[in-house]
Amino acid sequence: MQQLAFFYGLFLPFTSVFALSMWINLPILIGMIIFFLLAIKGKYIFNRFDVIVFILFVSPIFFSAIVNIEYASEERYRNHILSYLTVYFLFYFVSKELLRNYIVIFFRGIVYGLSVSLLFEFVEFFIAQTPVAYQLDNIPRFAVQQYQPLFHGIVRARSVVEESGHYALYLGVIGSLSLWFLESKGIKKFSKILKMGIIFGILLTFSTSGIIFGILSLFFVQAISRTKVLVKKISFLISTIIFFAAIYFFFLKFYQLNLINLYIDKKDTMGGRKDFFLLSLDCYLNSDYLNLMFGLGPGYYDYLNLPSVISLTALTLFQTGLIGLLMYIILMIVSLKRVNLFHKKQQSFFVFAICFSFLVYNGISNYWYPWIWVLFATLSIAPELDESRRIKTSKFVL
Repeated sequence: MQQLAFFYGLFLPFTSVFALSMWINLPILIGMIIFFLLAIKGKYIFNRFDVIVFILFVSPIFFSAIVNIEYASEERYRNHILSYLTVYFLFYFVSKELLRNYIVIFFRGIVYGLSVSLLFEFVEFFIAQTPVAYQLDNIPRFAVQQYQPLFHGIVRARSVVEESGHYALYLGVIGSLSLWFLESKGIKKFSKILKMGIIFGILLTFSTSGIIFGILSLFFVQAISRTKVLVKKISFLISTIIFFAAIYFFFLKFYQLNLINLYIDKKDTMGGRKDFFLLSLDCYLNSDYLNLMFGLGPGYYDYLNLPSVISLTALTLFQTGLIGLLMYIILMIVSLKRVNLFHKKQQSFFVFAICFSFLVYNGISNYWYPWIWVLFATLSIAPELDESRRIKTSKFVL
């Protein structure tokens, strides 16, 4: 089980490279093996937070399924119910049990996986801008329909993940958890190197949501910080703005990009997403009372002939109604409250990860990635973490 814990953490970002299909990838396969072994072993517990996560995220899809039972024969209807159960048990539950029993080994795999994915990204980005960019097509990556990793002529880095914006989500969430763990182990030099790698990794994705929401999350962390005085907070915010502005200006100059053209390009992209959103919104607002409260049904867009919305927040509203959206918001609040169980100096890592993930999920809808579930699993075991014994004194060799 220790080896599986390591490899599960190592292959967390591999949701596209080496994947067998859009749904069957390395985290899913390893998660299935671990889940069945845990089921056979039978030694596991569900705490209060586990139940809360299930009620707030998973149960609304069942309420919606009951209200829209007439679509039960639809494949997408059944697949979405199954996907909600899958992420809870194969990602959340499995991660929680690995953290409870093999936290150091699991995080060693996570840190290795993060480092490997960053190295892959940097090499990929360099090659993509050269005449031999076609060699990247040889990477065994499951094809993502209708997606080209281009940003106004620049090939955006996406590492071993499907899309560039999705990789930015991975870096923001798993990167924060990795930095928390390294800091708790006192490995500060490597932590600083990894932190810079994460920042440049997000920049190379050219993800608007990743960059903007990353800065906003940093601002929020500083605003609520109890350990820094006002002058230091203001200094940090100003220096952060200057740093990112300077980096972005460098990219504009180096690649000879026109800021106005970039704005138009992003505006057109958001316009397409807005059209998808408005079609679902019109259908939702013209539905009956039960649908307004409990949604249009699991995978509604498929059997109602609508384009899928590219936002988990919007998907939650249309798929599970006002009840589901309310529970989704409560989940974020409960998660932030859970951070108080960690040491004050380490709370910022979790606050950033929670804020960043919920903000970025306004621009993507892929809740079936394992990363946010590892975050929730870490929050779940917070009361069990005796940092002086479970983390600090355990051996961790990079």
